Amino acid sequence: MIDVVYATPDGEWTHRKQYSATLARRRGVETTAAATVDRSPLEAVTDEETRDRYRTEVERVRGRYDPDAEL
Repeated sequence: MIDVVYATPDGEWTHRKQYSATLARRRGVETTAAATVDRSPLEAVTDEETRDRYRTEVERVRGRYDPDAEL
């Protein structure tokens, strides 16, 4: 199972995508550096340490990849 977590730049909200590795290989599912989603599926991040970690990771990914680049 592949579990991808996209976070907002402030680390306050996340969107999670889960899919099987087998399905991803068969269908060519791409995991991109960024995703645009409606606000409704976003989950609040309540832990400050996790928000900080997400903020740091968003900055790192933004510095290395274009939003539509496959990871």
